[in-house]
Amino acid sequence: MDKRKAENLRVKKGITDALFKLMKKKSISEITVTELIRTAGTARVSFYRNYSSKEDVLITLIRDVLSEFMRTAPQDISLYEHYDNILHGFRYFRRYRSYILDIDASGLGNTITKEVLVRQMKELEPLHLSSEEQYRYIMFLGAYMTIAFVWLQTGMKETTEEIARLFYRNYCLKNQ
Repeated sequence: MDKRKAENLRVKKGITDALFKLMKKKSISEITVTELIRTAGTARVSFYRNYSSKEDVLITLIRDVLSEFMRTAPQDISLYEHYDNILHGFRYFRRYRSYILDIDASGLGNTITKEVLVRQMKELEPLHLSSEEQYRYIMFLGAYMTIAFVWLQTGMKETTEEIARLFYRNYCLKNQ
């Protein structure tokens, strides 16, 4: 990776980390861009080169995580009910727990759900799913995201493997 790209990634991470640090103290609507860039130790131009708003920082993070998730999925993503893909997803939820819980606590939890739904539906577009298949997929994602959020919010008492098996047995196998 060239130096310019590496520096831009560092700036983006600094802005993201600064936003989450500030969100622990106040709502996103109360945070100013000036406060954000001061906390991040970056220039205003760097902020606006990468983002159009504070909310865009969160959306970009979600999209970046989803892209990484898609690239690293163990099975074809169209096999969304495959146990390996379910486990992979719960691993991502665990890995990004603090970000997810902070976004949810800020009242923007629906942003995560919307971004996941939009992204996943775009990934499946080339498959030309019927309306019934699309709704089945949306129902799967809704159930999956709900279980993942509850699991995170209640302290992840089950291991990642246990929650994946629980979901797979009680949702996927029963809906086949």
